[in-house]
Amino acid sequence: MFNSVFKGVVASPNRGGVVFSTEYQAILTYATSQGWALPTSGQQVIQNNLMVSLVSSNIFTNLDALYILATNGSQEFSRINWISPGSNNLTASGAPAPTFDSNLGWRVTSTGTGYMDTNFKFTGTSPQKLRQTSGSAFAWIDQFANGYFLGHAGTAGANELTLRFNNQSNQNNRMMTNTNSSANINFSGNGLKAGYSTAANTQKYYSDNSPLSTQARTSQGPDTQNNVSLFRSANAYAAANQRVALFGFGGNIESSHSSLYTALNTYMTSK
Repeated sequence: MFNSVFKGVVASPNRGGVVFSTEYQAILTYATSQGWALPTSGQQVIQNNLMVSLVSSNIFTNLDALYILATNGSQEFSRINWISPGSNNLTASGAPAPTFDSNLGWRVTSTGTGYMDTNFKFTGTSPQKLRQTSGSAFAWIDQFANGYFLGHAGTAGANELTLRFNNQSNQNNRMMTNTNSSANINFSGNGLKAGYSTAANTQKYYSDNSPLSTQARTSQGPDTQNNVSLFRSANAYAAANQRVALFGFGGNIESSHSSLYTALNTYMTSK
């Protein structure tokens, strides 16, 4: 009898030959307890490899939320917050509500008020990782359409809308500030779109693995009144057929952006 290790998956005579990382096993255990259909065994290995990569790059422990929407598990499984299974699961809201496309992600079905609510409000205090001067947010666009793909669900509070990503080439983007970006951010097209807030009062944006812009940031943020949402920013929404495969947010992981892109790209091309 022998054990071998490949990308964090340990082959052994137990559990059909596979033992998963503690972090990924927690997701499977939670989903099973809810009676939700798990991904296929092959995709479980791929998702575990993603988890191992995120943990080894010190990305996982610096996030407040991570949603892997592109899965062949049930739509309920796709709504799990990987950072804390059972807390801040996604809720489909509005009319018409977004729809789950198996193994692809969640999609806006038609122009309206449909969005995905994380049920997560920033506090700016521990144990949350995101801070005004140290934050990150990212999403993988699987099917491009105009409009907002990450923001806040509501307009309450003095520092509202301090996180806002728009996937057109314009200035309607914010990363821990309630002032729009001073230059166009070209978030058009598919792939990874990310923003970071740094201690030097700057906001930085990336598309895939390429830096787009570094800009000054005002002192406002984070928004502690309105839930973080997908496909919505205040009363503006994504256009029909926009689809997102995954997204997350938390503390500043810009120094690990290349590792983040590599891990997510590997998952997206192998799932």
